[in-house]
Amino acid sequence: MSRTLDLVKWTIALGSGEQNFLGAKWVPGFLARLKGDSQKKWALRLLSMSPHYFIDGTSTKRADETTDAFLGRVFDVIVETRIEIYEKVLAGYLKSDDVVVDYGCGPGFVAAAVSAHVRKIYALDISDGALACGKILNGRENIEFVHAKDSEDVIPKGCVNAIYSYAVIQHMTDEVFRSMLDTCARYLHAKGKLILHVQLPDDAWKTEAEWRSDASAKGRLKFKYGLHCFGRTEETFVQMLSERGFEVTECLEMERLFGREDRELASQRLIVAGKK
Repeated sequence: MSRTLDLVKWTIALGSGEQNFLGAKWVPGFLARLKGDSQKKWALRLLSMSPHYFIDGTSTKRADETTDAFLGRVFDVIVETRIEIYEKVLAGYLKSDDVVVDYGCGPGFVAAAVSAHVRKIYALDISDGALACGKILNGRENIEFVHAKDSEDVIPKGCVNAIYSYAVIQHMTDEVFRSMLDTCARYLHAKGKLILHVQLPDDAWKTEAEWRSDASAKGRLKFKYGLHCFGRTEETFVQMLSERGFEVTECLEMERLFGREDRELASQRLIVAGKK
């Protein structure tokens, strides 16, 4: 029953297009009518409806804890983990005077962690609801939340020093990923960096072809409405980037960057590339 309820929640909040969780137009409209603490409370509640934007596998709701108290505690945990992502993964590639793009920012937790260390962040996403939640929960003076459809009019072409994307590309089809790379090529400075957190195939993360091969009714529904979880080989990433005018300069193991052994991190990499 709880799984069915989750699916109903995800569907109600879906926007147009694939993987547009919390993208329904009613989400930002609803949040805009709220004031003060109610905005944060409902932003957290809405994020918890999504299978994508609000994940913390280390926290469990206590028997004597209200849902809102639990979500507030999870929020604090996620803030700390995103600070760790900045410090251990991104810090070495970003400078204080950089203009950067957070590609697929969601509700902006990584952007908030990065914001104190760069000049300007364009936080880009396809979900109106995620962006609305980001403004409430993670708004900063130097973060500009931008819907993908408006990015061409907002983000200066050829002037961005770095574009990073964390926990996003594994949810993109090959077609969407190639489109992303074309967009990044337009925004990025000639000497800018593209910094991509990626997922290799493993027992849990199948390739897009394997996902598509499930022609059952359940498989088709999963592909259309479920959260895509694709793995790609290092060779595939190098080839796709090269085809779009990028040259890979580093491919680093996430376990080494975080300094610990971790089952999930074991098949993740950080790819750094520049324009050819």
